[in-house]
Amino acid sequence: MEQEFSTVDRSAILAVADDAVRDAIDAPRDDVPDCPDAAVSGLFVTLRIDGRLRGCIGFLEPLATFAETIREAARRAATEDPRFPSIEPEEVDAMRVEVTLLGPLVPLQNAEDFSIGTHGLLIEAHGRRGLLLPQVAVEHRWDKTKFLEAVSEKARLPRDAWKQPPSRLFRFEGTMIKGTMED
Repeated sequence: MEQEFSTVDRSAILAVADDAVRDAIDAPRDDVPDCPDAAVSGLFVTLRIDGRLRGCIGFLEPLATFAETIREAARRAATEDPRFPSIEPEEVDAMRVEVTLLGPLVPLQNAEDFSIGTHGLLIEAHGRRGLLLPQVAVEHRWDKTKFLEAVSEKARLPRDAWKQPPSRLFRFEGTMIKGTMED
């Protein structure tokens, strides 16, 4: 996914996510620039504290405007990720926000027709779905098989679900915009 953003636009995108997190936890920010508009298939907001994952929520399709979709994903990442307690106001200054903009989903005919570090994966089967962003395989140093097993597990399916019908696999590219909450 090749979408270029200026430094100002990248900062504005992060500021919108930052503002939504702060609003959600009653630690508002005063200086939120206007967010650029962008045509994306979907997006995810990831929150980290001291380098550790603290929340990640996103959407495969925009909810409304680009800025509103970022705000809602950030709010939910801060307060509704079931894996973590809500972010506390005293954690905000140590938090880092990442916004990953998703390209279109491409169905895979061959399960290994993707590249580690370039593509994220989505699996759908038995009314469940799981998604892992492109950076996840790199962060964990996974090979293709481990990435396929992990996305299956993310969907609460057996590790080898990616090999079994009726599983459907998709790849997508992502553009990651990251910074600190002070950016």
